[in-house]
Amino acid sequence: MGIIGMTKQGMIGQLLGAALNRAVGPIIALGRARAEAMAQRAITIAIGIAVGGVLAAIGVVFLLLAVTIYATPHLGPAGAAAATGGGALVVGLIVILAVTSRRRAPPPPPAASAGVDAVFAAASDLGRSVREKAEKVADSDAARTAKSSTAVGLALAALVAGIIVGLRG
Repeated sequence: MGIIGMTKQGMIGQLLGAALNRAVGPIIALGRARAEAMAQRAITIAIGIAVGGVLAAIGVVFLLLAVTIYATPHLGPAGAAAATGGGALVVGLIVILAVTSRRRAPPPPPAASAGVDAVFAAASDLGRSVREKAEKVADSDAARTAKSSTAVGLALAALVAGIIVGLRG
């Protein structure tokens, strides 16, 4: 149907639809690009954490093996294995407690609103909220990692001190 057979409301509707598409299209494209960038960054971080975790686990196994070999002449094979396993158990429990100690309440549901201004305000609030949550997650991951590494270091120091005191006694 051409312009001649179209009613006045139909033309206005098409013009408004085209204008809205031109106005909202770049905003949607920008949001999609930002979401893809954030997803790619999250994937990169997850891969890095996984590789670091595997390497740390391998390091812990060799460290425990070295402690067991060192303590075997002094405590016997069973005593060295028990001391090393007990130390690893204590460190593991400390890490689990450090990770699970804080639980956050879920955020409240967004309020329903009507109108174009309300939609743009909600989209702006959502973007700000996502950015703030991402920053909090990054900060809490760094703090949790520092807290866990401090707890592991303290537990290992306590294990070594216990072995030294046990050897002198």
